[in-house]
Amino acid sequence: MSSLESASRRLGVLEQLNKVEPDCRVYSLNIEVQKKCLSQYFLYGAQPIHPRIVSDLVGWLSDVGDQVITINIEDSQGSNRYCCERNVELEILENLETRVVQYEDKGQGGGWVGYRFFGATTNGIHVIATEENGGGSGIFSGLLLVKVIEGLEFPSISELLDSDEPTLLKSNKKRLYLEKVGYMPIGDREPYTIKVDGNFLLLNGIKIDVSLL
Repeated sequence: MSSLESASRRLGVLEQLNKVEPDCRVYSLNIEVQKKCLSQYFLYGAQPIHPRIVSDLVGWLSDVGDQVITINIEDSQGSNRYCCERNVELEILENLETRVVQYEDKGQGGGWVGYRFFGATTNGIHVIATEENGGGSGIFSGLLLVKVIEGLEFPSISELLDSDEPTLLKSNKKRLYLEKVGYMPIGDREPYTIKVDGNFLLLNGIKIDVSLL
């Protein structure tokens, strides 16, 4: 990918961020603001949740069951594992749905992974349609449901050894995790419509109650 393409994509992300609330255009230390931006736009630190984070929660097409259930958002966003922002495109649609795609560098064989975020239910279920292309003609999609949960930061060894009462729960700093609730494959280029209405999910017009999740 050329530096011009990378710069163009980065500029495109900044332009799209102008469509969201001011609190979500900058990084915030306030955990309530972080949760609000995730539930409204699936943004964290003024960046969309990286598509590879979503892809890891989905798992490989060749595997069965769940391998990755929970991912620490703060330490994952911007990490080497989930690189790179220059490859990511963001689009905030008119209905405030969020569309995010990461394109692979040509040296890695092409292809892309992406998702569309449709919002969160009243009880905090974040609804995501995932898509993946391996470089061929297939576009494999699925429905991913996640929750944003709070946890405490793990203390360092030095903090434990210097403490008068060492405990692994000593840290009071909160951080947010994405927790996988469930995933359902949709198929290769199968048509679908998704909408969130309170505690209901409308899938191809069929109303599904998710209040017990």
